[in-house]
Amino acid sequence: GGLAGAAGELGFAFAGGDTGQGAELSITVCLAGAAPAAGRGRKGGGRGRKWPGRGGARAGDIVFATGSFGLTSAGLRVAMGRAKASGRFGRAASSALYSPHCRARFGAAAARMFTSSMDTSDGLAAALAGMSRGSGAPFAVVGVPLATGLERFAAANGLDAVRLALEGGEEYEIVFTARPSDRRRIAAAAKRTATPVSEIGIVEEGGGGGGPGARLEAGGGSLEISGGWEHLGGAGP
Repeated sequence: GGLAGAAGELGFAFAGGDTGQGAELSITVCLAGAAPAAGRGRKGGGRGRKWPGRGGARAGDIVFATGSFGLTSAGLRVAMGRAKASGRFGRAASSALYSPHCRARFGAAAARMFTSSMDTSDGLAAALAGMSRGSGAPFAVVGVPLATGLERFAAANGLDAVRLALEGGEEYEIVFTARPSDRRRIAAAAKRTATPVSEIGIVEEGGGGGGPGARLEAGGGSLEISGGWEHLGGAGP
């Protein structure tokens, strides 16, 4: 039922598959599709852009993110009995954990303006670091959009709200970079698709010996952004 509902939300056909028997429940999903070929841009010549990958960000690009972060991380800790939450925040955290939604409509509407992008299934920190490495340029992040109520939840459970937001994952938000000249068109796409979008940083020059990497600028200092899930390597804190 959950798979059929998600498919219907995104306009995909859902087809049942083979069933087997075992000691544990295992569900494997295969999703097949194709992106349209890159066009020639707007009428009259315009500029055409390929569908974005993890690399491609350039110095001066703005770093954007959809939505807010930390709810699924909080919901997982509550579900595992490692933290407590109640009321509106508890319900929101549980919904984020068990009934996630992706930003497919905004991605389809705005992807031609992205110079690089990733989703946050492995965590916001992992997305920012991966895009920086893929682009060969450092990312300076000046703010992390925290979910409403996250700071209060973190304080009550002895947790760090920013780490919950950076390292949680399974949110399926989109992190992307774009040229400043596309800011208004991105805002228009966000409005059309009712998608909250925030500017969270900037791509800097790759010189200076620092190399690629993402860092958080806060409190007059700079902190390297790392963490999140690493496939075949284990999870971050």
